[in-house]
Amino acid sequence: MNNNAIRLIVSDIDSTLIWRGHLPPQNRAALTAAHQQGIHVVLATVRKYSSAKEIADQLNFACPLICEGGATTYDATGQCVAAIAIPADIMHIIAQTADHHAIPLLLTSTGTNYATAGAIKELSSFDPDTHHAENATSVSQHHAITRIIVAEAHHVHALEAAIAHLPLRIAKHFNRDGVLEDAVITTPTATKEAALLAWCQQRGLDWHDVLAIGDAEADLAMVQAARIGVAPANAHATVKAVANWVGPLAEAGAVAAAIQRFVFDQ
Repeated sequence: MNNNAIRLIVSDIDSTLIWRGHLPPQNRAALTAAHQQGIHVVLATVRKYSSAKEIADQLNFACPLICEGGATTYDATGQCVAAIAIPADIMHIIAQTADHHAIPLLLTSTGTNYATAGAIKELSSFDPDTHHAENATSVSQHHAITRIIVAEAHHVHALEAAIAHLPLRIAKHFNRDGVLEDAVITTPTATKEAALLAWCQQRGLDWHDVLAIGDAEADLAMVQAARIGVAPANAHATVKAVANWVGPLAEAGAVAAAIQRFVFDQ
C-alpha cells in the first residue's frame, strides 16, 4: 500500500459539498469514485442527523455522518454511536440567560429540534418539523441538549458575552459578505475534529491519512489537522489561511476538484 495515499475523505456539507441545497454532480461522482477505490468517506456537518441524511442520500453509497458540529456521530447504517450533551447545570444557565434576554434559540435533543419564540422563522430551514417551545428553560429541564443554534448577529453577540465564562464551543457562520449569520454551541469536546479522530482511531487511521474539506469556523481545526486540508474559495478567511490548498467555489465543485488533485492525480 502507498503510505502517502489518502485513505479517508471528510467533507463539510453546507457551502462546501453543497451550495444552497444543491449537490453539484461532479462532487457526487468524485466521492463515488473514491468510495469505489476503497477510500473512506465521512460527512461532517452542524446539521442534525435527519437533515444531514437528506444530503447523504443523494450520494451513491452510505457513509458515516458526524452531525451537530461533532456532538453526535452515526455509522453508515444510521446508528448513533456517540452523543455528547451539554452538562445540565451549564445548559440551565444558558437557557435562563437566553430567556432573560429574549434571545431565540434552537435546541436539539436526540435528533429533535425545539425552538423558542422567534427562532422558528429564523431557523426553519434546519428542520421544518421543529417543535415550538414556550422558553428555553422548559426545554432544558426535560431534555438533554446536544446542540444550540442562535441566529442573527446581535443575538449571537449578546448570548456569547453573557455566557463567556462557561466552558463551551461556539462556532460562528458568516455569509460571503462577512456578515455573521448564526452560531452553533456545543460542549468543548463536541467538535468535528474530535469526532473524526475518534472514528479514525477505531479503524487504525490517523490525520496523515485524511483529506479534509471545509469552509467555516467549525471546520478550521479539522482542515488544519488533516494531512491535506482544503478550503473552497468561498471559505472564511481563517480557514483559507490554514488550508494547504484553496479550491474553486463550493457551487463549482470544490470537493470534486480537491479529490481530483489530491487523490486521483496522485
